Amino acid sequence: APVASLLRDFSAPVQLQRDEAPADLALLARHDSDAFNRWEAIQRLAEHVLLAGYAGSDAQGWRQALLDALDALLRDPAQDPAFVAECLLLPDEGWLAERIDAVDPVRLHRQREALRASLGQQLAAPMDRALDALAGDDSTAVDARAQARRRLKNVLLGLRTAADRDAGASRLARQLAQARNMTDRLAALTLRVHAAIPGALDEAAEFQQRFAHDPLVIDKWLALHASSPQPDTLARVQALTADPAFSWRNPNKVRALIGTFSRSNRVGFHRIDGAGYRLLADAVLTVDPLNPQVAARLVGALNGWRRLEAGRRLLMRAELQRLAASGALSPDVGEIVGRALA
Repeated sequence: APVASLLRDFSAPVQLQRDEAPADLALLARHDSDAFNRWEAIQRLAEHVLLAGYAGSDAQGWRQALLDALDALLRDPAQDPAFVAECLLLPDEGWLAERIDAVDPVRLHRQREALRASLGQQLAAPMDRALDALAGDDSTAVDARAQARRRLKNVLLGLRTAADRDAGASRLARQLAQARNMTDRLAALTLRVHAAIPGALDEAAEFQQRFAHDPLVIDKWLALHASSPQPDTLARVQALTADPAFSWRNPNKVRALIGTFSRSNRVGFHRIDGAGYRLLADAVLTVDPLNPQVAARLVGALNGWRRLEAGRRLLMRAELQRLAASGALSPDVGEIVGRALA
């Protein structure tokens, strides 16, 4: 039977609801001539696997279809590296959370990380071959092809490190030491810090000292700490607010540290004890008198409290109520808080 390839070239901004079978999506993922629909089919396969795993189901047919599609993609030398890199990235946790009632964000994060590790392990052979082919790409070239190859290399390193931390650690150490461009250097450092590889925090400190003169790079340095899924990240973020590299009066620093923590760190922000929500609320109270627009942007991370499971829902709402009761909110922040609680 024919399989329809619909809304080609992302021709309409809609979410298409239809019955799907893993074989149909696998066919589109491997053979569709439309790049967007091919990517979308792979994303849908991954979404089925992740949501089924979160619900406690097996979804073996979907998982095998996803593996086959990615394996074929990795073995095809004619594919654009930028396209392959995008296809290897699993659906975003925020996107997935919107499809779950009363979501546990930490459980969802762990499910996604488990699938990343599984892909890195089961597709190890084609991934390692691709990495070997990309290993010499440490140039300073900034053309589209060079950027695409660096992007693919670093996505592959992330997946292989998720599957085998020790093997990943040696690859990342080599890249960090030999990198001739900021993309590779920062990617290697970020993966080492996020994987809690021994010595990574010392390397991060050396990185800060080396690039202390470059504010944009220091913003990236703050963000890599804030986005780390390790248990000590909240304490590290609190400590970094007192670091000379950070300033509450600098919007870029606030967004890099507090904004990244609240929007990109599902583990740290959604801690079961509510400490992540308290950190954000305290930051909003600090920033609001200095820059209401930045504070308004930050407080938006508390808007999704109704979609959380019961315990976190109460904790996040309590921080919104604390903000509302402070009596010192700017109109910008006060309006957002009021609407969130209404």
